[in-house]
Amino acid sequence: MSSAFIMRRPHGVIGRLLRRVVLAGGIAALILTSALLYLEYHRDLDVLMDRLAQVESGTLPSITENVWLEDRERLELVFKGLLQLPGIAQVELLDGQGRMLVRLGQEPAHAIVRTFPLKRLYNGQIMDLGQLRVSATTARLHQRMVQRLWGILAVNLALIMVLSAVIYALTHQSVIRPLRLIAHYAEELGRQGPTETPEQDLGHFHSGDEMWELVRTLNLMRQELARGHQELAANEHRLRILFSASPVSLWEEDFSAVAAALEKHRPDIDDIDAWMRANPTEVLALADLVRVIDVNDATISMHHARNREELLHRLPLIFTPDSLPAFQAQLRALWTGETALTTDTVVRTLDGELRHVLLRWKVATGHEQTLNRVIVSQEDITERKAWANQLEDALARLRESNAELERVTFVTAHDLLEPMRAVISFSQLIERHVRASGTPSAELSDDLSYLQAAALRMKLQIEGMNRYASICQEQVVMHLMPLSLAVNDALHKLSLPDDSEIEIGHLPEIIGSRRQLAELFFQIIENSIKFRTVEKLHICIAAQPTPGGWRVTVSDNGIGIDPAFSQLLFDLFRRLHGPGQYSGVGIGLALCRKIMERHDGHIAFDPGYYPGARLVLTFPAAPLATPLASPGATL
Repeated sequence: MSSAFIMRRPHGVIGRLLRRVVLAGGIAALILTSALLYLEYHRDLDVLMDRLAQVESGTLPSITENVWLEDRERLELVFKGLLQLPGIAQVELLDGQGRMLVRLGQEPAHAIVRTFPLKRLYNGQIMDLGQLRVSATTARLHQRMVQRLWGILAVNLALIMVLSAVIYALTHQSVIRPLRLIAHYAEELGRQGPTETPEQDLGHFHSGDEMWELVRTLNLMRQELARGHQELAANEHRLRILFSASPVSLWEEDFSAVAAALEKHRPDIDDIDAWMRANPTEVLALADLVRVIDVNDATISMHHARNREELLHRLPLIFTPDSLPAFQAQLRALWTGETALTTDTVVRTLDGELRHVLLRWKVATGHEQTLNRVIVSQEDITERKAWANQLEDALARLRESNAELERVTFVTAHDLLEPMRAVISFSQLIERHVRASGTPSAELSDDLSYLQAAALRMKLQIEGMNRYASICQEQVVMHLMPLSLAVNDALHKLSLPDDSEIEIGHLPEIIGSRRQLAELFFQIIENSIKFRTVEKLHICIAAQPTPGGWRVTVSDNGIGIDPAFSQLLFDLFRRLHGPGQYSGVGIGLALCRKIMERHDGHIAFDPGYYPGARLVLTFPAAPLATPLASPGATL
């Protein structure tokens, strides 16, 4: 409450209190007075009724005797005596036929009438001499009751006024004056702030009472407000420095008008995206309602402006048609109640240069309802975008180069097979001719054997290269399938030792090519068979879910792999043993790696597994796939 209001109504609180005291006292006095007068009226009425009863017991015999003697003069004297009694207004004498014989007094407006029969014993008979009718009035009772009512009300009103004056006198010093001081203190606190308003002197109040406690609490509140105000000012100053010095372009904007205008369209909008497409003019009008509160130095620099005023004055030049989707995303966020978004957009500097920016839009905490403070950051990603485009072009050229290399490899491998078959065939023919000549040379036989072995090994390498290139060139259709089908296909193509044991756990469903996955497991299991020990061969295939996919392991109890060669296992034509120890040309695991790449997966060697070897296959999760496929089995 302001001090001006207190001066216009200096005793508002006390005035209401006094009015209520007067009203309550008046009502109480009226009720009490009415009850007392009611009791008194009935007491006076009982007295009047007793007086009428006394007429029957005291005067009626005399009247009966005078009627019998027909002493009219005596009767009138008796009637006049009755009229002198308080409350008796009229006395009437009627004969036996009801005719009026004597009437004295006036008929009252409010009367209580009593009729007494006049009878006398004569010669043993009861003689009917007529009736005596006496009328008593209550008008005097009413008049006296009204007079007493006004008197009592006047006395009560005087008492109430005296009581009100006493209450006012008692509360003026202890309530009204302290309330004025507190109201003035609160007004100064609200107008000048907690740092400029001095504390209220507690000496003006009685120590320990409610007013003193209230002022002490207000002083403590002023101290806390002053401390919070100082901290807020310091934080505001610090944030303003960070805002201005930030290397990222920052905008402080007011979206309250945009939100209010968009809310007016809400009854007409079912789909915000469809509405924005159908009403481009309305969208541009909403964009004009965005008010820029402030920008930092990085914003001025990024847009090649001389100062903040120039940037805000030429603000429409900054935005391009490519900037509209970013504003539409902001409208969509306002529509759905989101408070943050990130998107790419394009802006123009004041000298016409287009810049790609990463825009982050965030409603400031505490302003989610009003939307009058939104922080927008613009990170210049023009160079990054150019680098990404260059990288994409380089990747495209690299993919084309790899595709061309794969085509060349496939053609080369296919074309080399025919000459290599010819070398092997003619070397065998020369060997038969030498033997047929009858003079075989041991040195020539050895040379032919080396030539045939080298040619055969080269033929296997070319065939492996051909298979590798065919996998790279093959256009396959991926479909959802149980991985166990590919494992079973691979096992049917293999010649397993009689004493071997294959343990297959629960395998998932994946998106893949059944033929290529069967080739994958064929190469892995064939390696396990090739590099087994003298012990009984045991191969275990198991799977477990991982975040975003599946981890499938193929383990064996063979000779194992030296962890030092774990990074070289999947190179093309990489062999860890001499050609005389184990067969093969080192193409199998390279094929496995290529197949896993075609399935967006990964293959790796587990260096911590011992004894034996374990390969780890990682497959991406298949959408709508069941968690596990067929139950496990042991072969």
